[in-house]
Amino acid sequence: VVILTRDVHADGKWVTDLQAALLAQGVRTELLHLSAFVGAGNWRCLLNRVSDAAPPEDVKLCFAAVRAAELAGIPVINGTLAYSLACSKLLHYELFKRVGVLTPPYTVLRRCTNPTQAAQAARLAYPLLLKPNAAGFGAGISRVEAAEELTQPLVEAALGTDGVALLQEFAAPDEGCTYRVWFVGSKVHCGVRVRATSFNACVRSSPSEPWTVPPSVARSVVEMASQANEAPSVVPTAARSSCTPLLIPNGTSMHHKLCTGRCLVELVHLCSCTPIHHLQHVCSFK
Repeated sequence: VVILTRDVHADGKWVTDLQAALLAQGVRTELLHLSAFVGAGNWRCLLNRVSDAAPPEDVKLCFAAVRAAELAGIPVINGTLAYSLACSKLLHYELFKRVGVLTPPYTVLRRCTNPTQAAQAARLAYPLLLKPNAAGFGAGISRVEAAEELTQPLVEAALGTDGVALLQEFAAPDEGCTYRVWFVGSKVHCGVRVRATSFNACVRSSPSEPWTVPPSVARSVVEMASQANEAPSVVPTAARSSCTPLLIPNGTSMHHKLCTGRCLVELVHLCSCTPIHHLQHVCSFK
C-alpha cells in the first residue's frame, strides 16, 4: 500500500500511526512524498493522506496524483471525489442540505462581500462563527458577538487562500460537548467526545475522550452517508441539540489514533474485493 503524504507530514503521527496500524495487520506500506510524484506506479493501492487544508499548490498536485492512480485502475482511498468534498465547508453544507441533515443558518463571504450586510441579508442572529472555507481541525474559527466585531482583518484572515469564508449562527451543544464518529460503510467503529473551551483549532487543542455511540446516532450517520451516495469514514463534528443530531462543518479530519488506524486498516482490506468507484468515495469530512 502506497501512502501519499505531504513532505512535512511524513514523520508525523498523521502517517506513522497509520503505518503502525497497517503493519500490525501484516500490510506492507511505502511512503510517497507528494513532491516526488511524477506519475502513477505499479501500486496495489494508493492511500491519500494529504491534508485537505494544505496550501493550494499541494492540493492541486494531490488531485493530479490521485486522479492518475484512478485512471490507471489502482484502488484509491480518499480519491478525487472524496478529497474534493473534504476541501470545502461550503460543499459540506450543500451535501447536508441534500440529505436533509439540519445545520445552523449560514451565509457565504467572498472578498467583495460586505460581511455585516451579508449577515443582515441572511437574517443571521448573533453570536456568529466566522469560519475559513478551507482549513483543518477547526483552525481559524472566530466567535463574533456583534456586527462591529466583523473587522476587516478578522474577515480577511478567514477568507484564507481560496477567498471564501462562512458566517454561521452559533449553536450551543448539549453538555458543552461535540462528538465525532468513525465508521466504514454501515459499521460504526468508535466515537470520541470533545469538550472545547475555545473555537480556534478547537479539535486539535481540546482533549477528547472515548464515547459510546448511541444506536440512534449510529443509524443516522450511516443513513446520511447512504443518502449522499458516499462512504465517509469520519462524520463531521456533531453538536447534539435536544435529540436531533446537528451537523456543523468545522474543519476536522481523521487524526484520532485508534479510530483512524482501525477504519483505514479495514478499508485497505476492502481493496481486494471492492470496486474502485466505491473506494474513491471514502473520505473524511471536516
